[in-house]
Amino acid sequence: MTHERPWLRLGRRAMLAGLLALPAGAAGAALLATDRSFRVLADGRPIGTHAVRFSRRGEALEASSTIRLAVTVGPLTVFRFTHQAVETWQGQTFVRIESQTNDDGTKLWMRAMRQGGGVTVEGSAGRHIAPAAALPSTWWNRAVLAAPLFSAQDGQMYDKQVTAGPLETLPGGDGSLRGWRHSVTVGTDVDVWYDLEGRWAGLRFHRNGKLITYLPE
Repeated sequence: MTHERPWLRLGRRAMLAGLLALPAGAAGAALLATDRSFRVLADGRPIGTHAVRFSRRGEALEASSTIRLAVTVGPLTVFRFTHQAVETWQGQTFVRIESQTNDDGTKLWMRAMRQGGGVTVEGSAGRHIAPAAALPSTWWNRAVLAAPLFSAQDGQMYDKQVTAGPLETLPGGDGSLRGWRHSVTVGTDVDVWYDLEGRWAGLRFHRNGKLITYLPE
């Protein structure tokens, strides 16, 4: 159990309140060029990696996310997951994303583009117009905590709830990395951490009865 001082609880509430008051993208503006790379574990066993890499194309910034996961039993691969997404930002504004996913043989896709007063989203889950502030669930940008959220795999709109958690040492690490934990409900319950500089620092959720944990590389 974590015991906190009143000023720390107040600081966390103030931080979240300030985040929610910002327009989508502004809260994560300082994060846009920060490459991230994680080892992915299932019940403590390494199963692959998730990396986000950034590049400039003129005045636009591209974030490329790559996930490669495989669960093996002896010589056999019993589960495989791959995901590739390219996300474009102009300054602090989300512009578009396209992704392809292979979820153990199930092919998923989505694309979204800012148009007029909203974001046009289409994919495996159908087509809809999301609010102008909406963002994809790519997690590297902490602005996702404040924004309407849609799936970066199939485009579905999430009925999202966010609960601010404590400043704590990240699970599974060497004890040197601390971050703010937020619990996010997006169909499933996800814990996501952002470090003291606001960078994405960790992720945790359950899938197929296994605890999936992201550890920074």
